[in-house]
Amino acid sequence: MSNDRVFTRYFAKSATLVQDACSQFERDYARPVYRDLKLYFKERPIISTFVTIFTLLSLIPIALFAGTSVFFFLSLTVSSLILAFLAAFSVILALFAALSLVLFGTLLVSIFLTGATLSSYALLRLALHIQREGPSAGVSEWGKETKHAFIARKQPAPVSDRNLIPENVTTASAPATTEEEQGSWKDQKSNVKSKNGPGFSDLAGEAWVKKFGEQDDEKKPEAVRHYAPPITRYNDDDVGPLQGHQ
Repeated sequence: MSNDRVFTRYFAKSATLVQDACSQFERDYARPVYRDLKLYFKERPIISTFVTIFTLLSLIPIALFAGTSVFFFLSLTVSSLILAFLAAFSVILALFAALSLVLFGTLLVSIFLTGATLSSYALLRLALHIQREGPSAGVSEWGKETKHAFIARKQPAPVSDRNLIPENVTTASAPATTEEEQGSWKDQKSNVKSKNGPGFSDLAGEAWVKKFGEQDDEKKPEAVRHYAPPITRYNDDDVGPLQGHQ
């Protein structure tokens, strides 16, 4: 089936539906109303004529009234919304300008008060230094203190585990040959700790374990070929590498 036939068939169905609807409207509503009006004109011709003329003449004023009312209602509504938006925007803009001025004034006052506070504190410290140490030494000490307070300090770098390990201690390249060299790792660590005293921290021993790996003391006593103290004492509060030699 071609497209023309399909369109023709659809058009015929649509026309049939419209024709049936019009026929039903004419049969159910139009003809009964027409019969009633015709009968009413026969029974009361004067009143019927007056009502008909009045209705026809009133259609135009009623239409003008409805159109004018809708037009003014929409116009006033839209105009009111626009004016309300503009008024609200103007008020918000004025309040924002006032807030900006207040914040700018607060900034200036804060800068002034900060400078005055720091200046007062510096002058007070200068007076205290001069009173305790004399004019020359007091001014010098005050200058160092002020410079130290206003210049940012550089934070020390964190101490890594490698800094705790002597770089000149090498791992084993061949099996140990003597009984002293075949001592367990625990004995060597105890030897180091006994030679350096109680200040030697266990953190150094942990660093050695990280350096040479977690090895079995009994199975691999040759993990360190030779280690001969002395080694620099290591305290928990110190920062710096341990020093040793092979």
